[in-house]
Amino acid sequence: MPGIQEVYIWLLSQIGQPIDQPAIAAARVVLESGNSLKSLEKSIEAVMNTELQNIDKFTMDLASGKIPIC
Repeated sequence: MPGIQEVYIWLLSQIGQPIDQPAIAAARVVLESGNSLKSLEKSIEAVMNTELQNIDKFTMDLASGKIPIC
């Protein structure tokens, strides 16, 4: 996403609850110079929601080695 240098995501799930419905989903965002969090906040939230909807694909790709973890 333009304007963002790095992103760190934390998910807190609850036993017995679907992984795509975490108790907490938080993002730590490192912005590129000259950008404000306020201007990117809605876009960040939209991306997080989309990715949570597709978390099953992500977990399968991770388990099969398609996503590097190094």
